[in-house]
Amino acid sequence: MDDSQVPTTDASAVPEHGIAVVERLTGVSQHVLRAWERRYGVINPARAESGHRLYSDDDIERLRLVRVVAAGGRRVGQVIGLPLKQLRHLASRDASEAVTGVRPAQPAKASRDASDHLNAALDAMSEMQPVTTFNVLMRAAVALGPRSFIEGVAVPLLEIVGDGWEAGIIRPVKEHSLSNALRRVLTWVLDALPAPDDAPTVIFAMLPGQRHEFGALFAAVIAASRHWNVSYLGGDLPADDIIYAASVAAADVVAVSVIGAADPRTMRRDLAELRRALPASVPLVVGGHAAFNNARSLHSTGAVVLPDLSEWERWLEATAATLATQKPAGSIAGNSRRR
Repeated sequence: MDDSQVPTTDASAVPEHGIAVVERLTGVSQHVLRAWERRYGVINPARAESGHRLYSDDDIERLRLVRVVAAGGRRVGQVIGLPLKQLRHLASRDASEAVTGVRPAQPAKASRDASDHLNAALDAMSEMQPVTTFNVLMRAAVALGPRSFIEGVAVPLLEIVGDGWEAGIIRPVKEHSLSNALRRVLTWVLDALPAPDDAPTVIFAMLPGQRHEFGALFAAVIAASRHWNVSYLGGDLPADDIIYAASVAAADVVAVSVIGAADPRTMRRDLAELRRALPASVPLVVGGHAAFNNARSLHSTGAVVLPDLSEWERWLEATAATLATQKPAGSIAGNSRRR
């Protein structure tokens, strides 16, 4: 065999650096790095025989670049999965803007009213006042309505708190207290949005090992606000239980959220099992960070992969219009409706 036929390995992709080395070279603490691995599932270190994590040069470059662009105001979750070439471009542009003082104007993330509610919730959380936090969020939900509350308060609130927790700025107990208050408010909003008797039904669930509920709760509230009959099952459910619940509820749509790091093969297997068990007329919709990062492979399961809440809302509207022209017998088990 001549040299041209000898297989080569990209040295930059070889995992050879321990986590302490990565921390020193990137400035990303071991605690934050592990949190990013769990939350985004993009950095996947190899394991030495001892079980210790091993990272490649490419991993180190990615972490350095993410730290740079995040310092410029970008969300970690939006950039950590980008190709290295795109990350380098963003880091270079941010450095140029920092020197010139020029940065393109960005649209406000929320209205002034939403910002006021957001700041009040952050203040209450910082002072460890769970009752006040809950009351602030309840007032925001009532004043703004479901869509604006999610977009202008709940999502940015979780982003700010999540980043603060990962950076060690916000104590876990404060993050947990806020999460509990927000979960109670979203559940209340969901229960306060009754569906018409003839509304289509959507089941919401999370696959085994998935316990991050907020993406599913946001999507459930959006569906209820669009006059869908919503059955929210929660997290960490086996596929056969989701199938059973969908049959009992006569579901017209089954929606699954995959937020945290998930093994792609296991995710494909579970979704394929769901798709095979559901009637062909019942769409299986999947969303969340992990689903979006694996969208190409998940399409082969027959699932509909939607990238964000706006796409979900548009899809719901179109699907409701289609279902309205069909007979109720098109759902799983007749015409019954359960909340």
